[in-house]
Amino acid sequence: MFSFRGKRITVIGLGLHGGGLGAVRFLLREGAREICITDLRDRKTLAPTMRRIPRRSNIRYVLGKHRFKDFENRDAIIKNPGVPYSSPYLRHARKRGIPVLTDISIFFERVERPIIGVTGTKGKSTTTALIALLLRSHFKRVVYGGNIRKSVLDLLDEAQKADCIVLELSSFQLEDLALIRKSPQIAVITSFSPDHLNRYRSLAEYKKAKTYITRFQQPGDCVIIPRGRGLQGFLAHVKAKKIQVAAESKQRASMSKLNPALVAHMADAALLALSVAKLLKVPLSKCKRALRKFKPLEGRMQLIRVKRGVRFVNDTSATTPTAAAADVAIMARRGAIILIAGGVDKGGMPFGILARAIERHAARVYLLPGDASDQITSHLKNEAQKKVTSAASMGEAVRKAFGAAEYGDIILLSPGAASFNLFHHEFHRGNEFKRAVDKLPT
Repeated sequence: MFSFRGKRITVIGLGLHGGGLGAVRFLLREGAREICITDLRDRKTLAPTMRRIPRRSNIRYVLGKHRFKDFENRDAIIKNPGVPYSSPYLRHARKRGIPVLTDISIFFERVERPIIGVTGTKGKSTTTALIALLLRSHFKRVVYGGNIRKSVLDLLDEAQKADCIVLELSSFQLEDLALIRKSPQIAVITSFSPDHLNRYRSLAEYKKAKTYITRFQQPGDCVIIPRGRGLQGFLAHVKAKKIQVAAESKQRASMSKLNPALVAHMADAALLALSVAKLLKVPLSKCKRALRKFKPLEGRMQLIRVKRGVRFVNDTSATTPTAAAADVAIMARRGAIILIAGGVDKGGMPFGILARAIERHAARVYLLPGDASDQITSHLKNEAQKKVTSAASMGEAVRKAFGAAEYGDIILLSPGAASFNLFHHEFHRGNEFKRAVDKLPT
């Protein structure tokens, strides 16, 4: 196990989601001698994170750029999951024999207790939250974290004594785990569809990253997937026990009856969570009581306001056209849809899927600036293009949408695209949506 005491460490990628912040706080606790924090973003953008870092003489910042000299004469590099291994600065460090570590690899190497890991293109956050909710109905000490805007390194002490550890794992984090040949003892895969094609050279490469959740499992471990979702390929060459959970309309209906918030993919998430709970011998009666309390997570089909009979739903976490298309279809069952969408293409994404959903289900569409918006429009038939209006900002999109809405309509933010041309990240986009809604007349 690597010791950080008295060492000189570079943290690449401070970020805005807590990963870099957790790494810095961990290094301070471990007694690192010198910490260099480097990020391509500037000080103003990173201010929300920097304010949470103690002022210490052994911390220095290199912002708005990276420098090769900060990757020389170091004892280790800790990289943010968002930084690819192809980074020339990481290659520079590796050529000099400097180890490149990550928060998730440090966590897995230090925590010896069983870990439940959840991944998937869509539904992993909700599934992770639901698993934690059900387990907390029975176990006293449940650690819940991972790819949820909080570093796992902030959970280390708690995890050492936990009854259960539940982690959401992104494809980036799974790549980090592959380097240390680790997989969670219980793996849950929620879904798979195109995403992050600006990071991966192909869909096959993205899929390979997702398979790392089971790659290093042992025969006594377990992998759980929903049946009938095209995930059987993820079970090939898996040593662990395989469980396929029924997720047909009858089962989803039973979840929705238990809690109306558990619609469509959230019902699938509940069924997966119940399977994990059953595996760990949590009584079904406790699970049902817990499920009745569940509320959608921030930015995931989240009802934020009702004004003049118009419902505003924040679905900012739908960052792929596949996810947005599915959510548009779901919400169309509840009212006429006025959609706010668009932004930045994550690389060769299938915008035709979202265009078809718009043609079938959306009454009007307001598109935010970005090349993804251009792609959406180009896939629409001529008649459907008449539904589309451009908006220069979130505020303008919300005002125009509200002006066109009638009683009973749903104004849905479900972008189907990345956010980084106008916003720091998708949650910033969701907060701007809420702020724009709050400014509307009552």
